[in-house]
Amino acid sequence: MVFALTPIVIWEAGAAYIELGLSLFVLLSAFAAMEYGQSRDQRWLGLAGLFMGFALGTKALAIVPFAIILVLLLVQRVKFAQFRWYLLAAVLVGSPFYVKSWLWTGNPIYPFAYRVFGGKYWNTSLADAYSDSQKAFGMKEARLTAGDDLSMVRPTGTDTSAVARVRNIVAAPFEMETVPRIYYDYFDPGFHNHLGFLWFALPCAGLAFCFSSRHKLSLNQNEVWLLAFGAGWLLVWSISMQYVRYVIPMLPPFLLFGVSAVERSTKRWRWVVPLFAVGVLVQLSSTLAYFGPLLPDKITRATSKEEQEKYLVRFINCYESEQWLNNN
Repeated sequence: MVFALTPIVIWEAGAAYIELGLSLFVLLSAFAAMEYGQSRDQRWLGLAGLFMGFALGTKALAIVPFAIILVLLLVQRVKFAQFRWYLLAAVLVGSPFYVKSWLWTGNPIYPFAYRVFGGKYWNTSLADAYSDSQKAFGMKEARLTAGDDLSMVRPTGTDTSAVARVRNIVAAPFEMETVPRIYYDYFDPGFHNHLGFLWFALPCAGLAFCFSSRHKLSLNQNEVWLLAFGAGWLLVWSISMQYVRYVIPMLPPFLLFGVSAVERSTKRWRWVVPLFAVGVLVQLSSTLAYFGPLLPDKITRATSKEEQEKYLVRFINCYESEQWLNNN
């Protein structure tokens, strides 16, 4: 429910992006890997690999969670004879997309890593320009305030010191709420690019309750798995491309960890339940306040071919060319 109330999730449900599908497959893969940790049944690792293969075929970004799950299995001292089923299933199911890209362009992850793989239909200047555009998101050496954001000040430069990088990693979850413009399309700001506050508040509350209950970190195996998985992915995101849309697939692990830890705390503190309910209502009210007025028009477009055509003509500047291509 909390995931469905996240503004950017609702917005992407009506956009031609694929993070929601990626979120589904990655979460199912993580669940299967976690189930293996409980049962030690190798079939769960095969299933984890199958779902991760679907994720890899959905988007190259899935290489990150694919690697993180592999690292977590190695940390758990899972032998190769077991986790090979994860690798085999993921590679077999996910590889066709990369093989096709390699045969067509000479680069299996086109257009990324051009300096490593090279390839057709791309060149060094385009690769550098694309890389710079990726690095333009997020906070840089000098921090911006909410006042700077209102004044349309934008972070400049691509070089960031090690100290600033650590600071930006720690501050990113908060700054995606206070200065969200720099983590999204800078010229298309709005409420729709927010993650809400529950995705980060719930895990923090869960950790706080665990520390308070016994004065030590008392998490079960699945909670440790979810937290390590989400935190590892967020770390990679923080030091690579700080684009808020790429955080969407990380939300379910963080939310599930937070809800699990908070739920266990309710056995000791009953006031946690109404506090959690208030948080959900706050996010629900703000989300509905923004998306509610837009709902009638969206329903009309979804059910009327005539309205769909009007919308495409109005907002797609190359629609006439696309129609010609389709017809010819």
